[in-house]
Amino acid sequence: MVSTGQAAKLCSVTPDTILKWIKNNKIEAVQTAGGHYRITKEKLKPYMVVSLEHTLENPHQINYCWQYHADKDNINESCRECMIFKSKAEKCYLVAGLGENAGHAQTFCTTSCYECDYFHLMNSSPISVLIISENEQLKQKLQREVKGNLTLKFACCGYDTSMIIQEFRPDYIIIDESMVNSNPDEICKHILNDPRVHGSQIILAIAQQRAEKKIPEGVCASIRIPFNASDMEECFQNLQKNFYGKQPVLTE
Repeated sequence: MVSTGQAAKLCSVTPDTILKWIKNNKIEAVQTAGGHYRITKEKLKPYMVVSLEHTLENPHQINYCWQYHADKDNINESCRECMIFKSKAEKCYLVAGLGENAGHAQTFCTTSCYECDYFHLMNSSPISVLIISENEQLKQKLQREVKGNLTLKFACCGYDTSMIIQEFRPDYIIIDESMVNSNPDEICKHILNDPRVHGSQIILAIAQQRAEKKIPEGVCASIRIPFNASDMEECFQNLQKNFYGKQPVLTE
């Protein structure tokens, strides 16, 4: 028996979709004394895209939209021609609004990104954030404040940043503009040209006395120093509302 969350991973859909399937009698399930649904592997098998054992051992198996839409291991040919596939971008929805000229084939884009099951699947896990700063007080403050909805990593220079993103793929990268031992503008340029973090949205942390600083091209938003965990979450929400990050979003 598997839970609705496990079933969602097996079928590459959201838990809400599994619940809809149960309520519409598409999948037979039993209900526990606590009101939770459980589904047998046999009933779920027609809708599974990967094996149960493999999914439970590798909960993040579905990393890309072409995997989500693949018929088992058979990737759709139109996906292979798409810029998202060629660049191995993990977040197709970040460039979905740029149009055909950007190379996004949008073969399976039948709804808006916010209504897409793949979007909700990819955003059901904690938000990953890389903070590049020399400020130890800021680091310690954020580590105390952050809850389970955010996963933080810290770097203090360009070298550290490169080493961290070898294994860590952040949703957002916050660059402290007040660093003195490293050049934040150079770090920003390197990140923008690093294929490992295509799709990551860059936020510039600016000191109050430097509020007039122009946001460089490629940076999606700014946030005031000092900032806390709530300020970060508000900034992320603002970016999601504007979604594609074409215009800078100023967070006070």
